[in-house]
Amino acid sequence: MKSFDDILNTIIKSLQAKQEEDGNKTPSLNNIYDAILETFPKIKNKSEKSREIIVKRIKIAREYNKKLLQDDIKELIYFILSDIAKLPDK
Repeated sequence: MKSFDDILNTIIKSLQAKQEEDGNKTPSLNNIYDAILETFPKIKNKSEKSREIIVKRIKIAREYNKKLLQDDIKELIYFILSDIAKLPDK
């Protein structure tokens, strides 16, 4: 069984690959969402609310720090997953 840090690192690697593919230096909403869905496909059952959570968390993170560094992204994804886990299934 993977540890949570391993899961976060998997999401980060997927996110970095998407950023490089798109030529982006900072992660976009879609890239973060796609990277999370690759690891946790069941989140699609909560898609509308989970997307709202991701948008809210990215806005908060960017207000706090304009440039999201890898440690910031790790923390951001942790909070996103924590909030999504609290959502009821459809």
